[in-house]
Amino acid sequence: IKPYWAYTNKERGRMNTYNKIMKVFWLVFGSIMFIGVTVMCFIEGFDKWVFYYPLVVLAFGMYFLQILWHVVWERFFHQRWFLLQSFEH
Repeated sequence: IKPYWAYTNKERGRMNTYNKIMKVFWLVFGSIMFIGVTVMCFIEGFDKWVFYYPLVVLAFGMYFLQILWHVVWERFFHQRWFLLQSFEH
């Protein structure tokens, strides 16, 4: 496994694109699930469909974890990259 700074810009670009797609996926998936579960709750009753709301929370949690992880990852590795650059010169 290579450290983050050892990857080429092309490889980083692919990973950034994948991360953006996954963020949108989890947001859309969570929204569709929320709407679907809520509609089914009104149609068939809350006692039957309320147990699916934790899946909705999980989908939105994945979206927010993607955002949080991206922010932490960028801050940590940008600081590390700048430190490595300062030691090389």
